[in-house]
Amino acid sequence: MMNEVPFFSIILRPVLASIQPVWKAFCAFRWLLSRPLSTLILPKFIPGFVKIPIFKHVPHICIGEILFAAPIFVVGYLSYEASFGVDKEIEESGYITTWPLYVVFFTANKANSLVTFVLGIPFERLIFWHQLWSILAVVTGFFHFFCAYELGGDDRRMLLVEDAALPEEIRAGSATTTTEERMLSGDDGAPTIHDRYGLDPNIAKFAFETDTNITGSILLISLLLLVLPSVLSIFRRLFFDVWYMFHVVLALVAGVFVIIHGTENILIALVWWIIDLSTRYLLMTGCLYPREASLRALPGEIVEISFPKTKALEYDPGQFLMIAIPKIGFSQFHPFSISSSPHQNTITLHTKALGGWTRKLMELAKTEPKVNILMEGPYGKLAVDINDTDRYKTVVLIAGGIGITPLMSVANYLLQQVKNGREMTKIRFVWTIRSLDILQGMKDSVDVEQTSGPSKFVDDVQDNAQVNSPGPSLFDDRQSVDALQFDVYVTGKTGSTSTVGDISTVMGRPDIDQILKETKELAAKEGEGSVAVLVCGPTGMIDMCRDASRRMSDACCGGVKFEFHEETFEL
Repeated sequence: MMNEVPFFSIILRPVLASIQPVWKAFCAFRWLLSRPLSTLILPKFIPGFVKIPIFKHVPHICIGEILFAAPIFVVGYLSYEASFGVDKEIEESGYITTWPLYVVFFTANKANSLVTFVLGIPFERLIFWHQLWSILAVVTGFFHFFCAYELGGDDRRMLLVEDAALPEEIRAGSATTTTEERMLSGDDGAPTIHDRYGLDPNIAKFAFETDTNITGSILLISLLLLVLPSVLSIFRRLFFDVWYMFHVVLALVAGVFVIIHGTENILIALVWWIIDLSTRYLLMTGCLYPREASLRALPGEIVEISFPKTKALEYDPGQFLMIAIPKIGFSQFHPFSISSSPHQNTITLHTKALGGWTRKLMELAKTEPKVNILMEGPYGKLAVDINDTDRYKTVVLIAGGIGITPLMSVANYLLQQVKNGREMTKIRFVWTIRSLDILQGMKDSVDVEQTSGPSKFVDDVQDNAQVNSPGPSLFDDRQSVDALQFDVYVTGKTGSTSTVGDISTVMGRPDIDQILKETKELAAKEGEGSVAVLVCGPTGMIDMCRDASRRMSDACCGGVKFEFHEETFEL
């Protein structure tokens, strides 16, 4: 399925069965190309896990990131040369300035991202590059502005003439015989009085002197207002709804004014972005997806959201949905990892009441068992191809707190594949929690699903022939699946008990190095070259697991390599 790009999945659904072999072959080729690009550049003796945010990723830079970053530096250099170099030229400067804008609009898409479709990189992992190209758009925009101020605006050009050819009012203030770096006039012969070499140099007046300058200045201001609050993530976190509304409006303003300014071709990228918005908010939210869900308050301040899986809403393990509940906020879409698995007919999501919105959701769940919902997605894509049965016979899943939700989906999916005959050497699941309440909450949710029969939404499922049992469960099939090892670590106080039902726990924190060492020895014994490591939890846990995976991986040729995936919700 094309679930990482919902737009194509929706429009191609009528012919999906016939093109499925081609799509699978394309995805296999895409994975084949992506693996060399994930090779780390720096040797293992370079220390990792540096806590300074700007530096901590340096030891983990891979070939693909270098290739992604290279065009940014090239475009920045070309823009600087065209704007300030020996052969500076206002048209060339403006032409180069539009390049980052194309990338910005095409990487802003979620549902119909061409980058995701072609390269398999999900939109949430493109956000960083979207921000870099946006910053570059602002920088090159300022380069172009100062180039115009240097050479003149409104299609004016530098002229090489004798003083005698100058208008008298300009000639009176000139002490040179030629004007090699002075803008004299426009095509109509009228002097430019506000540019750098005009009669009245004034950069503020120059910015709003002519139609061309005005549209360019509005475009630059709108880009600046777009980028600053986005790069400073505190604005997004504290005022997300306000930020998002202005982000969309300013993006439309920028798109309109870049067209008026003379770059009509950007209309293609702008229209494609508008199609993305229409797909998400009209097609998905308004027409295709369920608009009612059940809520349930669980121990550990956990809220379960569930609704029927329909033909229109297909997903892969590890993906997430953007959900809004009108009773809390009509436009407040929040990301929720899908904790159910694709073979199950009921879609479930779990969240912990941590912030203002989720606490309102908890209070709502205590009083209203069913609510109206709006949703878009699914989004996201694992960085490892867990469907590659030959490559990944050993999988390590490490979760912290509510980070269990996407990894539970992956684990149950793998258990279902084992049930269907897939050979697995080891599924090692490590879950770290602060108290037993969250374990009780998640287990209660699974127990209800297991005992409620085929589906509590059986009347809502579009194709009842596809209704099935919940299938294997991480919580209930620990003994029946030999490959599964499920360890729960409790870092806080547990009181008089350390068990929940038949699930025993271990006090303290897991030794990630020891876990990976044991896994590596097992994989090597079985002749396996790759182990998938999937992590979702606090930033510190992710950093620790990423660093351990890097240190304990063997060289790219031979040995056992840990191939890493982390969940990201910085949207």
